[in-house]
Amino acid sequence: MATLNTVRAVLKDARMREQANVIQKEVRLLIEDVERLDERVGRLQKHFDQANEDVRQIRISTEKVARRGERIEEIELSDDGVEARRLRLKCRSRGWSRRARSSRATGRPTLASPLSAAPRVPSSR
Repeated sequence: MATLNTVRAVLKDARMREQANVIQKEVRLLIEDVERLDERVGRLQKHFDQANEDVRQIRISTEKVARRGERIEEIELSDDGVEARRLRLKCRSRGWSRRARSSRATGRPTLASPLSAAPRVPSSR
């Protein structure tokens, strides 16, 4: 009987070693998959970082274009002298903005400025 138990134990031990080898092989494959996934995530992160940088630079450019447009508009309004300056201050104090918005009719961006839509005040010359 003791011999039979010993043989069973040896067979059980052999099966466990065989299964341990299979488990170790699968763990190695799993580690390789995780490393490959990490590399891909790193490359994707670089793409996101580049996209964020591109968006940041585009925003800087649009802000510069908007400031230049405001300067041009101020030059056009300066023909009215003091009255134009008063009108600009009045518009700004009411919170009116010159930012671009979408036109409902065309769907294209338009310059939304109450200054350009305000009636011209005749000069007192």
